[in-house]
Amino acid sequence: VQQQITDRTRFIWHPGKEREVAKDKIYTDNNLKYPVYIPSKGRSTTCNTPNLLRKNNIPFFLVVEPQDREAYIKNWGIDCIITMKENDKGIAYVRRFCKEHSKAQGDKFHWQIDDDIKNFLRRIDNKNIRCDPLDVLIPIENYIKDFNNIGIAGAKHSLFAWSAKNEIDFNKQICTCGLFNNSVDANWREGVIEDTDYSMQVLSKGYCSVLFNKLLYEPPPVGTNSGGNRAAGHYDKYLNLAKGLQSAWKDENGGDLFGIVEKNGEPRIKPNRVWVKFKQRPLQ
Repeated sequence: VQQQITDRTRFIWHPGKEREVAKDKIYTDNNLKYPVYIPSKGRSTTCNTPNLLRKNNIPFFLVVEPQDREAYIKNWGIDCIITMKENDKGIAYVRRFCKEHSKAQGDKFHWQIDDDIKNFLRRIDNKNIRCDPLDVLIPIENYIKDFNNIGIAGAKHSLFAWSAKNEIDFNKQICTCGLFNNSVDANWREGVIEDTDYSMQVLSKGYCSVLFNKLLYEPPPVGTNSGGNRAAGHYDKYLNLAKGLQSAWKDENGGDLFGIVEKNGEPRIKPNRVWVKFKQRPLQ
């Protein structure tokens, strides 16, 4: 029976206790069920997500290229480092590697979190309140265990939290901080904006995505952190990826599902209503 998820989601955040739990850890004795992978490139001394997780005793894997291996071991120790086979293959290659590594360990899901997260936050009384990473990640893990058709679940960008009308949204793009279902027959592809393309693949196969609008991550401003796997900030490269995404996804008449605009001197995918065509909901 298809479940329309509404009021039950309120209880994830313990209503009535928000002021206290924002100051103190909710999940002091809990560990994450699924592994955390942090793709990183050229940021052995500047990636911030590992700092946040290590400070809160959360295990993680830093997934790095052979050319960066020694620098990352020097700064983070060898135990958390996973080294890929090749250099400079792009973010789609890295994300595929993370998924395959997790599947080989027998995991049902795995986390992929970008390496430059400044803070994790919760949306309380129309304010973004800094919190322990577990207070964002564990509620997402707890939610997905009740359903069998969630392909991706994730936190929301803190900049856009004010505009959310619902506590959770279904069938939206998930990026930057996502929990991925390893059984979904989808993968990250070259030549497109990889996170948008992956979300479209998952939804097109009938799975749901779940975006938690009160569980947030705060990245640095675009272009302020050197290094990384992404093409953002490189006009021609990003434009080609946007055009690749546009070519990959058409409507039933062959028209473009994704438009391209320019914002702040860089190409961007035009906001659109492509996501509303997906009507599936989590199934128990």
